[in-house]
Amino acid sequence: MLECFHLDKADVVYFEHNEEAVRSAQLVGITTSHYDNEKKDLGALRDFLKMHL
Repeated sequence: MLECFHLDKADVVYFEHNEEAVRSAQLVGITTSHYDNEKKDLGALRDFLKMHL
């Protein structure tokens, strides 16, 4: 996807509920956060986005 949209991994943040997808993004160097659907911790997601946007 990075190549398709001409993006650099340093310019991307990614949050995702699927842990396998999170690990995949981390392996290519994308800043990621796992969102736990059961915990629904929107505060942690907000903090992640504030820190990385």
